[in-house]
Amino acid sequence: MELVGNERGSASIGTLIVLPLVLFFLLIVPDLLRLGAAYFTVQNIAQEGVSLMEKHGGMNDIVAQDIANWVMSSGLDPEKVSVETHDYNILFGDPIRLTVQTEVPLLAFRWLGQSVTVPVKVTKVGISKAIGPLVNVKEGVHEH
Repeated sequence: MELVGNERGSASIGTLIVLPLVLFFLLIVPDLLRLGAAYFTVQNIAQEGVSLMEKHGGMNDIVAQDIANWVMSSGLDPEKVSVETHDYNILFGDPIRLTVQTEVPLLAFRWLGQSVTVPVKVTKVGISKAIGPLVNVKEGVHEH
């Protein structure tokens, strides 16, 4: 195949247009995988946390310590992970809500001079299964 003088440049222009897009997609794929891994990690921490909160009737020192341990061993940056709940001392059968969130930086944008982070937020809801102190209805006394 013989190229005419004005057709030689069209291949290099096509390469200049396509090459940055290919590089971007090659760089964004690891970021998307890290984002997916962070989402599943936050999902698991929230699920296990709300499960413990169901057993203990809300947030307490035991649940908080277990969640902190899971965050430390998860590979997430503990400085960027936040856990939120307003459910303490919840009665049997009442709803419990736990929100876990973090931010994941996308490294593919750094070569463009941009700092992009994606928030990951998971809220789980459960029902308290904790049985508190029993009340003797006749005498109005707590039994242990």
